[in-house]
Amino acid sequence: MIKTTLNPTDYDSELGSIPAVQRGILEIIPMLRPTVVLSPMWTHLLLELLCYLNGHEGPLQKNNEQTPDHNSQALVDGAKHALVERSNLNGGGTKLDMVGSGWGILFVEKLVPIIANLFLEAPPNERFSVSPEVIQGLGRCMNTRRDNPRGTLWRISAESFNRVVTDEVRQDNVDC
Repeated sequence: MIKTTLNPTDYDSELGSIPAVQRGILEIIPMLRPTVVLSPMWTHLLLELLCYLNGHEGPLQKNNEQTPDHNSQALVDGAKHALVERSNLNGGGTKLDMVGSGWGILFVEKLVPIIANLFLEAPPNERFSVSPEVIQGLGRCMNTRRDNPRGTLWRISAESFNRVVTDEVRQDNVDC
């Protein structure tokens, strides 16, 4: 019998269980950076990346809330109910966001540090404008501890949150 072990520090072996498209995304995203001329695009880049985290309201959901069409809202509620039922049948009642978005938990675990790194590399003005959303997104990921205490998403999110807050405090001290 061949026994394989997954070393959590080996990035390549961890990516082996992620589908190829998601693996490609995780390899490309850290290389994306707006140029100095396009520095306002940092905000848009970070906001788009935050859409892949737990519990984020996508543009479709925001548009549905703004339009008072009750039939389309009933369809959205029905789809959410079906997703909850399907996730409960699979034994993962708290994984609605992952089931609904199609991204796996491992993908989100790898994306959180990438978002934190990109946030820390952004110009100060752009960081200031997007910091509430980044902190909120990391907070939603940290809330997964309640549902899955043995999971690693909340730990990774907490480490990224600490890095973001520590850097913000350092920036404030340098400015004083």
